[in-house]
Parts: sequence; C-alpha cells; structure tokens
Amino acid sequence: MLRVLSMDGGGVYGMFTDLMLKQLVANTDGFLDENNVQLFAGTSAGSINACILAMHERPADGIEQAARFWAEPGVYANSNPVNLWLTSLMGITPFFGTEDYRAVLVKYFGDRTLGDLRHPVLVVTWDWAGENVGPGGERQWAPRVYCNFPDDNPDRNCKLADVGFKAGAPSWFRCIYEGGQDGGLIAPNPALYAITRVVEAVSRARASEDAAKRLPPGFQRIVAPGCEHENKHYGVLKHVSVLSLGVGARQPFLPVSYANWGAQQWMSGAWNPYTHHWVSPMTSIGLDGPTDAVNKQCDALLNVYGREPGFFRLNPRVLETPVMDALLRLRANPWYLQYIEREIRDGVGKPAAQTAIAEAERWLIQTGWAQANAGRSAA
Repeated sequence: MLRVLSMDGGGVYGMFTDLMLKQLVANTDGFLDENNVQLFAGTSAGSINACILAMHERPADGIEQAARFWAEPGVYANSNPVNLWLTSLMGITPFFGTEDYRAVLVKYFGDRTLGDLRHPVLVVTWDWAGENVGPGGERQWAPRVYCNFPDDNPDRNCKLADVGFKAGAPSWFRCIYEGGQDGGLIAPNPALYAITRVVEAVSRARASEDAAKRLPPGFQRIVAPGCEHENKHYGVLKHVSVLSLGVGARQPFLPVSYANWGAQQWMSGAWNPYTHHWVSPMTSIGLDGPTDAVNKQCDALLNVYGREPGFFRLNPRVLETPVMDALLRLRANPWYLQYIEREIRDGVGKPAAQTAIAEAERWLIQTGWAQANAGRSAA
C-alpha cells in the first residue's frame, strides 16, 4: 500500500494534530518510522506539520518540533504598532504581522527547499494570480498545489519558508505573498487532493518507464508498466491508504428551522447568538463544509466492500472554541496563547479523544501501518 498522512488546516489547533500523532507513535510500533508513510499532505497548519515531519529521516522525531511551532508567539504577533492598534482593527491591513510570521518560518526551515525534504510532501495553497484559461490570455484564480515529486518537478526549488507563508496565510489574516494564500480557502481538508495527485502520478508512470524512475521509492512499489488492466484509476486506488487527521475543534450550528436572514446576519462578524461565536456563518461554512464533504468522498473511494479499509478519519471534536474564534483572540496575546495551549493539551486527554485515538490505533494495526506495541499489549 501507498500510505498517505493527511492533516487539516486549523491554525494553533495544528498542535492538537501533533499531540494525537505523538500518542499514536507511543502506543504502536513502526508508525512514522523511516519508510512508514509515502506522502505527507497538508493544508494551512497541516502543511506546516507535513513539512516539519518530512524534514526528518524518521518523521516521528519531528512531532515535538511541529508542536513547538504552534506555541511560537511570532505566529500570532503584529509588531508594527500602527497596524496592531489601528489599521488592522479597521480592516485596512492584515490582522497578523508579515515579518513576525516570516521570522518564525525562517527559524524552523532556514534556507531549505522542498527538494531538501527527506520524504514526499503535498501542500495545498490558493493562487490569486491564477492561470491562463483561454486563447485570449484570460486569467482566473485557481488552486496551487506544491509537491516535491517527481524528481524533475520545479517545485523542488521553492523555499519552504515561502511555501509555508503562502500555505498558512488565510485571507485578511495575513498578506498575499507571491500571489498566494492559505489553501484552506478551498481545501481545509487536503486528503482528496493527495489522492488525486497520487492517482495522476502513478497512472502516468505506469505508461512510461522514464516517468516511473522519477517517482519516490514508495510510489514505485505500486507502479507496474505494461499492466494495462492495472492502468485504470481504480487500479491505483486499491493500493492507496489514507489516515486523515483533523484539529479537534467543534463546529458551530444554527438551531433554527426558518430564518429570514439577509447579508447582515450571514456576513456579520459580530457576536452571533445563533452560532454562539464571533465569526460570520458564511466564513464557518466555507471552512467546515468542505472538510466534512471530503471525508465522505474519500470514504466512498477507499472504503470499498471487499477490500482492506483504505481511509480512516481521526478528528474527535473536543475543543470548545471554533478555529476562527481562537485566531481572533490570539493576536499579540501571549496570555491567550498559554490558555489555548493548555486547552489543547487537556483536550487530547478527554475520554472522547482517547476513544477516537484508540480506534485509530486499531485501524493502523489492522491495515499494516503499524504493529501492536508489545509492552502495551503485555500491560
């Protein structure tokens, strides 16, 4: 199987993903060892996690480093006093500072490029400059997916700090950088992007020996040029296994059966008594809706009757504050950062989270991602 670890976006809650991974590693044998995962995929916070894990020969060794990233005050700072207290609050400039976040990215990634990573990665971003769509030079904005495979992919020359900035820069929270912003705008859950990129790469490689040689070793295991019956997309899908991790935040809801709303209620960022948080319903829908839709699509593609289960979703919703609310409160607020970090660490220990993590452990062992931990079994 070609194993894909997919991690959602979620700002500071990316730490929750890291802590779940830490527990999965501790409770199983072999998970996130050197050759355990063939592709790390991420959006927004998940993309930062993916790149940090992929920097290490043994990805498990990067979990603590990834968790520390989300505890860095510079991620949520705005060191320009005019922007901090005036223009950003008026909606004229971005909410978070540009140089503050850049400094943290350089601290963790330095001058490394995507090609310097030890393992394959896929990062989903959004390109406002877009692409040509017509003979007259018409343009439209479009998704921009960065990956470091095959080995002739020009993305390999992109600096991680630059890709990380674009990947972790949601609209109005951070500036547009090199035309790019956060992929959470279109794919807060990157699992389906990862699956389609695998299908595309392997299908092409099965028709070309040269293309096959350019793929990472983990991809080459399921490439068999000349096997025409295997060249259909489903012939690739049956070799793909995806573990998809969320960020543990509860979603708001509208407890109404009829609401005669206009733009004021749908778009307002003021306190909303229906959703019980500060972010507008349309903003929440734009992030939360696609996440759950992708889960259903991946489940339909990979958990097919008669084959080994190919998709598992781990996302216990135990954190009370929605993602966007947490981001609003974090700006230049070290006290709230300390508070939300405690909430995240406590959340992983809640019974609902522990039950979900135990189910994920059983799935990992059942599908060959990991082996049972001998010491844990004996206990």
